[in-house]
Amino acid sequence: MSAPVQPLQPLRNPTGPTTTTPEQKYWRTFKNTLHLPSPSSNPITCISHPQPLTASTSSTSTTPTPDHFAVTSGPRILIFSSRTRQLLKSISRFQLSDTARSGQIRRDGRAVLAAGDSGTLQVFDANSRAILKTWREHKQPVWCAKWDPRDLTGLMSAGDDKTVRLWDLSASESVATCEGHQDYVRCGGYMTGQTGGMLVTGSYDSTVRLWDPRGSSTGRNGTAMIFKHNAPVENVLPMPAGTTLLSAADNQISVLDLVAAKPLATLKSHQKSVTALSLASGGSRVVSGALDGHVKIFDTNTWTVVAGSKYPSPILSLDVITTSGAGGGPKQPTGSSSVSGPREREDRHLAVGLQSGILTLKTRLSGVAKSLQKARDRSMNDLLTENATTTTTNTAAGKKRKANKTPREAHQQRAASQRAKLENSTTDYVGDAAEIVIEGNGGAPAGNKRRKKLQEWDSALRRGEYVRALDCALKISDVGGGGSGGGVEDKGSGKHRQKQKEGKNGSDAPSTTTTLTVLTALIHRSALHTALRGRDEVTLLPILRFLSRLVVDPRHSDLVCRVAVVTIELYSEDLGSLADGGSGGGGGGGADDVGAQQQQNRKGQSGAGGNGSGSGSGREIYRELRGLHAKVRQQVESAQAAWGTRGMLEMVVAAG
Repeated sequence: MSAPVQPLQPLRNPTGPTTTTPEQKYWRTFKNTLHLPSPSSNPITCISHPQPLTASTSSTSTTPTPDHFAVTSGPRILIFSSRTRQLLKSISRFQLSDTARSGQIRRDGRAVLAAGDSGTLQVFDANSRAILKTWREHKQPVWCAKWDPRDLTGLMSAGDDKTVRLWDLSASESVATCEGHQDYVRCGGYMTGQTGGMLVTGSYDSTVRLWDPRGSSTGRNGTAMIFKHNAPVENVLPMPAGTTLLSAADNQISVLDLVAAKPLATLKSHQKSVTALSLASGGSRVVSGALDGHVKIFDTNTWTVVAGSKYPSPILSLDVITTSGAGGGPKQPTGSSSVSGPREREDRHLAVGLQSGILTLKTRLSGVAKSLQKARDRSMNDLLTENATTTTTNTAAGKKRKANKTPREAHQQRAASQRAKLENSTTDYVGDAAEIVIEGNGGAPAGNKRRKKLQEWDSALRRGEYVRALDCALKISDVGGGGSGGGVEDKGSGKHRQKQKEGKNGSDAPSTTTTLTVLTALIHRSALHTALRGRDEVTLLPILRFLSRLVVDPRHSDLVCRVAVVTIELYSEDLGSLADGGSGGGGGGGADDVGAQQQQNRKGQSGAGGNGSGSGSGREIYRELRGLHAKVRQQVESAQAAWGTRGMLEMVVAAG
């Protein structure tokens, strides 16, 4: 049994360099987007999660880090689970006229810190939500409050009263006060790494100050370093090594070197003020958000943008939330299933807080969750495939419906039937195996599926009508005969001309992929001369236009040059006389004679029609020839320059 003839596959262009980088692919895995509106419809001003212990942290505490994160919106502090993305509890111990700021969960998960516009600093019990401590030394709103990563009882705060204060849970007053800013202090935090124990703050006086509370016994005016900016500082972010600091002022992010006491780089990727900064990928990436609604991811080695995304509203806060890894690591203590150690953290959520009051969570599946998701997708695909290959039929009475057998069951039944026929047959020869027909692959139709209709150029190739196949690919409306260059008139030529006039996409421009596919098939069948021979100006002009358009494309230069050589060989005399006539200003007459003689060899065409358009087509052919000549000459000059450069490089390499 002969194999069924498959449709001619379109020619595929060589794959060029991909436009998607591995870094973009990684950040695109943050999907499963969840939009959570704020209960009070207030902007999301702060998103934070407990920072795990690092090697530079001198704390002796072995308490694991909880898998929770805090969201501050209006008068509420919302605690979410990093594993389930569900709201665990809401702390609303603020007055309705007050606004909570900078909600922070302590790294042991037992206490929550929050500030307010009333100047109040409060510490809550994470389980009972009871108020454990309250301080009211700040006289104006407090925008920043952070836990000390080295001490479970220490914390800092910064407010609009231009002061930075240090606190201890066992004291009723601040243990130190740092003064020096001349305007509102809106951001700050503890330094890590080599500069652990120091503070950094950013103010609306356009300065970033590095504080050493140990500089004096009182802690006042303990400024260790000052960096001046050209705009108010909205956010600061210490890098894990402790020698680099990021500061956001207006739409720029400055990379500050604390060792050299000077800026290393200035990142200008946003159009509006940068409001949020966060670390990701273990400190090797920095994520920024701005009022323009864009999130940018920077590589900390080159400080270039490696990925980004757009949100529908201005961004006020963001955080890359980490959770425990899927495998490995020490076993967790009894009763602490929701916490994990510091060395097995991985990026899990990209949380973005918008001015519209929407919290957007994009989750990256990994470990067991990723395996389960793949298994669910695979099961769903198998189910859809099974349903697609299974049809239903009515019973004789029309009351009961049952599913047809699957292709596997049908094949087993046919094989058993064939074996029974062979066993009962009296013939002496029995084949080695029964014939197997693979359905749904161009052979016998599977179920009620109809065979796909072939393209007109594909049908012409099968019938050996090579001239017609090329004309269909080039979408020449006046399609001639096929066969071996003879004139076989198409009965449906009127419909074909209408289809070609309208085109597949509503235009009469030829498809590059289709034309290249047909030309390749003609070369493989040694029918290129047959398809190009015997043409007049009307049918030769589209070929010259196609060659002139693709001769500069290096992906198809070999094929185009081969077709161009055959075309010039077949029409060298006619094209030469046309060029002579075109240069003398009377190219129309020579073209008319050639066109009239060529059109006599093609049935279904009238000589009067060719003579009527010969003059215009002749001039267009002459212009296409000149354009093709100019493009080829340009390519040759470029190739010669490349060869010269190659020779010089070889000399340099040989001398080295």
